[in-house]
Amino acid sequence: MKLEDKIKHSGKKYFSKLAPELNVVDLIPKVKQNSWMPSWVVGSLGLSSVVSLFIIFTISLQSSNPLPIIERDFSGLTNMNTVAFPNPLSRVDLSEDVLTPFALQTSTLLWDDVDTNLVYSPLSLYLTLGMVLEASAGETYEEIASLLAMDSLDQLRNQMQTYYQHFYADEWDDNQLLSRLRLHQAMFFQDDLPIEENYQNVLTNHYYAELFSSDFSNQAKQGISDWINERTFNFLDVKPEDLGVSSETVMALYQTYYLLSNWKQPFENSFHYQAAFNEGKLQVRNDHTFMKKVVSDSPLWQHEDFTLAGDRAYGNQTVYYLIPENEQSLEDVWQEYQSDIMGFTKNPFLSDFYLHIPKTKVTTKTSLKPLLEDLGMIKAFTNEADFSKASPNLFIESIQQEAGFALNENGVEAAAYTEVDFEVTSSPNPSIDVRVNESFIMFIVSDQGAISLMSLVQNLS
Repeated sequence: MKLEDKIKHSGKKYFSKLAPELNVVDLIPKVKQNSWMPSWVVGSLGLSSVVSLFIIFTISLQSSNPLPIIERDFSGLTNMNTVAFPNPLSRVDLSEDVLTPFALQTSTLLWDDVDTNLVYSPLSLYLTLGMVLEASAGETYEEIASLLAMDSLDQLRNQMQTYYQHFYADEWDDNQLLSRLRLHQAMFFQDDLPIEENYQNVLTNHYYAELFSSDFSNQAKQGISDWINERTFNFLDVKPEDLGVSSETVMALYQTYYLLSNWKQPFENSFHYQAAFNEGKLQVRNDHTFMKKVVSDSPLWQHEDFTLAGDRAYGNQTVYYLIPENEQSLEDVWQEYQSDIMGFTKNPFLSDFYLHIPKTKVTTKTSLKPLLEDLGMIKAFTNEADFSKASPNLFIESIQQEAGFALNENGVEAAAYTEVDFEVTSSPNPSIDVRVNESFIMFIVSDQGAISLMSLVQNLS
């Protein structure tokens, strides 16, 4: 093979591995004989030009410049901006981690006295609340900033960018995808809702948020669910009826999380077996399919009150399993030992052991409004809310999250989306309710006091 052909082959392989969506066919086009440039000129340019072009392509791909999103249309939605995402092949380290304390605090409250499954993404909620904080002012801002442990918007934006660029990453090996983690944000707003231009710019530039105008009709709800499913690779299979938006919604914020990561030591089908799974407080034992393997040099802590085991996956991920011992409850173990457990994850003891886990998929949907109210985020859900940095007279009607994970032979897959639905009130701080729920007189008056229509209403058909 000629040196020129080797360079072509090497370049094509490089692009296929690091940017498969480009579908590179050939890096060096063949020179047609009828070209305006004589063949001897091409020959004189020679191999050095070919090598220079390849180096330029390589340097541009390895740079940290963001890669533009592939635009597509969604039913009932009008895209209002273009977002450039970080390079998934360039991952930053965390210099400060405020997410972990937030995750520990919120999970302790969420899991307290729960007798069913509850999957939760603190990362998704944290990023969502960042977008909410950007819209807030006054006491509403103070409550949310305290919850996020943020002293300023500059600190918030730097932290959000760091988390995004830390988690938004791919790992490849010879054209094989080993791990992928994706984060996406979006704001959907009513067609005629006045959205502050600065808020739109902040979401676009600091949160990589896509902006869509919508009428929140059934068609638009289908478009929103399509957006979520595309961003989470259809893992959650979200339907329009799963969404919290309604005819009263004027603005909605969404954040999605998706992870696909292969085990570094896969399970083998030949070791699968059937056994009972004890369903905690329900005192139910159901037969289930278990996967078994030997894991080497992996985290293991056998405490008198619990066992903590970790399984390594690509993308710098470790999946931990916490199992209580001696009749301890999950909630008690988690609340009492969570700081010790997180300390162990930073400097674990490594062992070889047999790992048995269920082959399963679990998804749950949770209202997060009670949790956030318990943590001091009160005004955002009332008519006293101040989200004037986005649009006047908004308040949060609901916050919900759907999340799930799957464990199989090859690896772990997980997804979540967090949804914040805003409605509008006619007065920013009302203290009186007026209910038109009995016979009434209605009349229409011009700004000069001239009545154009009047009505006596005794019943409603």
